[in-house]
Amino acid sequence: MAENTQQFIAVAQIASELHHAKSIAIDLSITSKNARALAARAGTTAAGFNEITGFIENLANLTITTANLVNQQAVKLVHDAARQFRDNGLLRQLQSAYQHSASIGQQRLIKLLRQTESAIADAQINIDKDMNQLTQRIEQTQNDLRSAKVVTVVARIESTRASADLQSSLESVADNVERSSLKIAHHLRQAQSFLIQQGDVE
Repeated sequence: MAENTQQFIAVAQIASELHHAKSIAIDLSITSKNARALAARAGTTAAGFNEITGFIENLANLTITTANLVNQQAVKLVHDAARQFRDNGLLRQLQSAYQHSASIGQQRLIKLLRQTESAIADAQINIDKDMNQLTQRIEQTQNDLRSAKVVTVVARIESTRASADLQSSLESVADNVERSSLKIAHHLRQAQSFLIQQGDVE
């Protein structure tokens, strides 16, 4: 029962962290569109900024996609954990009934006991599988975020090539990408820590 409760808590915490990451990524996507418009205004003096805006948009879309996939998996995990929690309760009731019934009643209960135990084991297999997939998705997004540091540096270099009236705006884009990527990385680390804690409990 304690394990089920821990799974519920872990899944809720993971989903919450990815929801925050997704919100930041949506803002980052808007930033990339604004950056594209700025790059167009800057013309050839900040041509390299177009490549950067493409990366920013891809990073935002990747984080949003990952968050959506994680949310779907989180919903499935909650469903599996709830079913396992329910089946554990049923198993305890069946075990109690088995202990207090006559031999004829026990024979009838054996099949139900085995079916319930099998359902609990299947649910745990699904939960473990989904937890592993969550871990892989989060790690992949973390790897992609690491390149955001390089992009921020390049964005600042490109902003110096633009006309004076656009430099501060382009620098602001670079600052926003840096802040957003750091925040997303923080939420991913938090989600990962909840996954690790869940693994330790198991």
